Amino acid sequence: MRGFDPHFNKALREAAYEHAEQEVPDEPSTLSELIAELKVLNKFRLGCPKHAALVSPKSKEPLFDPDDAALLGFLDPSSGTGSGILRPYKDYHSCSAGDFVGEILAHIDEGQTVILDLGNATDELRRYFADMLSSKVWPSSDPIS
Repeated sequence: MRGFDPHFNKALREAAYEHAEQEVPDEPSTLSELIAELKVLNKFRLGCPKHAALVSPKSKEPLFDPDDAALLGFLDPSSGTGSGILRPYKDYHSCSAGDFVGEILAHIDEGQTVILDLGNATDELRRYFADMLSSKVWPSSDPIS
């Protein structure tokens, strides 16, 4: 049983593995196989940026948009540390972190005051959290009384 299917077309896979001078394996069925394939695809994308296999035959758009390319570069950096750049922020992550928006809304529903300290955050980060929380506290479909 396959856990997922990344839906890479046959032409893309064949071209990427030919570029890597490797035989085309079965489609990835594990996370480690997917990561290996994404690295092959990224090297192909960088080495043959004008290859026809990198364009959708239906939409004629690139298969990898700028966000996809950034994620591929993050996964398989050509220089720098890639995902290692996140290491300094590990202390700010909690494995037991839950749905903070749900927790905030539960406290508000209980009549409690919630203070979200974003004093040291960038303007972009403050706007992001303010917009996210505001849309949950005051959904646009509900009239404000």
